[in-house]
Amino acid sequence: MELYLLLEIYFKNQDYDNAKQLIEYYQDDFSIDFTFGQVALAVLDDNLILADELLQNAIKTNSHFINEMKKDKHIKVTSQGGFGMVMGSVEEAYDYWNRNKTLYKNKKILNYLKSK
Repeated sequence: MELYLLLEIYFKNQDYDNAKQLIEYYQDDFSIDFTFGQVALAVLDDNLILADELLQNAIKTNSHFINEMKKDKHIKVTSQGGFGMVMGSVEEAYDYWNRNKTLYKNKKILNYLKSK
């Protein structure tokens, strides 16, 4: 859990070099934080070919995130089954967007993901 908080802090502080190092160090992490974080960093580096490749993997992690990002109004989604947040769920997509909305308001990232 600390890894995701650290990554979130790096993104909030626009410390993209440390975010990239953390993601590279934990390259086998397939969480929404790391997979979509990789996409965002590739877009910021203007490496759209890599971003497209990484996006395919990120979508496998959570197919709902891009739709959540494209919304003009975000409504908190809560777990229906009482089991907490499920990986790949709409709840996870909202939670990730909510924790990283500053990153995803970046025009380069926003325009890239909205085009998908």
